[in-house]
Amino acid sequence: MTFFGMALLTAAGTIVLAAFAIVTARYAGRAFLKQSQEVAAIERQVADGAELTRQQAELIRLQSGQLELQREQAEEQRKTSAKQSEVLGLQARELAESLDERKREAEDRRRAQAAQVTAWFAWAPVTGDMYSSSDWGATVRNASNLPVVDVRVTFNYIAERANGLEWDATPRGTLAKPVRVMSPTSERHLVIPSEVRDMIKECSDEVYAVSITFTDAAGNRWERDAHGALNPRS
Repeated sequence: MTFFGMALLTAAGTIVLAAFAIVTARYAGRAFLKQSQEVAAIERQVADGAELTRQQAELIRLQSGQLELQREQAEEQRKTSAKQSEVLGLQARELAESLDERKREAEDRRRAQAAQVTAWFAWAPVTGDMYSSSDWGATVRNASNLPVVDVRVTFNYIAERANGLEWDATPRGTLAKPVRVMSPTSERHLVIPSEVRDMIKECSDEVYAVSITFTDAAGNRWERDAHGALNPRS
């Protein structure tokens, strides 16, 4: 082979190597570019993931703050409700006490006149007798400034209980004729009927007690029992 041929062959080999190098470089460049793109994509994904994580963390922080605010509001509402319940309970008690007080005042006003009408068994002058005389009977007093009407008197036998307990009163008879009207601040003495008095030998305030029923000026019917207690009848 001549020198020229050798040179030509060498040049051809060099050209082939150069071409191969160029092709390899191109492939390497493409591979590098692709890897760079993949790395960039991965970096973007990481960055996006970090941003998402940051956003989620911020959202969790905000939600935690909202939950804490809601908890504080709920606690404040609970305290407010407790105070309101306490106030309402106090107002309810005050209202109940006020109503009870009004009822007592109304009942006191209703009983005011009747409380001044009393009766007891006593020895006293006989009312309306043409001659001066006295006898056992019921003394009825209307100490109020208003009249009372339809006063009915009952004589009761005192029956002692054993062991010192409160005595019982057993009705023995009622006057047939009631006192139609007792004027204000007046007193009447009504003699015990003979049929009642003759039931036993003794007649005194140790043996008999008086009870009465009457109607006050407001139209309320009352009873003053043998023990002196005032009880409404209507």
